[in-house]
Amino acid sequence: MKTKNLLTLLLMLLALMAKADDMQVVTTPQDGCFTICSSASADKCVIVSDANEAEVVSTVVTCLKSDLKAVTRKTFSSYNAVPEGKNPILVGTIGQSSFIDQLIADGKIDVSDVQGKWEAFGIQVVDNPMDGVSKALVIFGSQPRAT
Repeated sequence: MKTKNLLTLLLMLLALMAKADDMQVVTTPQDGCFTICSSASADKCVIVSDANEAEVVSTVVTCLKSDLKAVTRKTFSSYNAVPEGKNPILVGTIGQSSFIDQLIADGKIDVSDVQGKWEAFGIQVVDNPMDGVSKALVIFGSQPRAT
């Protein structure tokens, strides 16, 4: 099972890298990068999705947590609100996630490449996405299955 999870994560990362040529996975902190976790046990991101999302999005969040644990050996938490002082991975569907919709309304993410398309998704690192959050990795989809 661990091999399957690792393979899934690697394939997802390859797909993301093919979609966004400027994205990299690095093992040391660098400017402009989003830190998923570090050697400090408390220094890890959280995964946040809207409670109103489709069930498939909740399933994907659970799979993402499992895959991240398989790769990092750390347990990640998921929430329906952003905990204070944490940098989240925000996961949501355009038109169904209050987090994603607010980022669109504030002009903090550009969804023009995916909005209205069949099962399309985007991923962006956003500085200061909301009050109390310095950085977020935002994964958004045009439909729940795309998310």
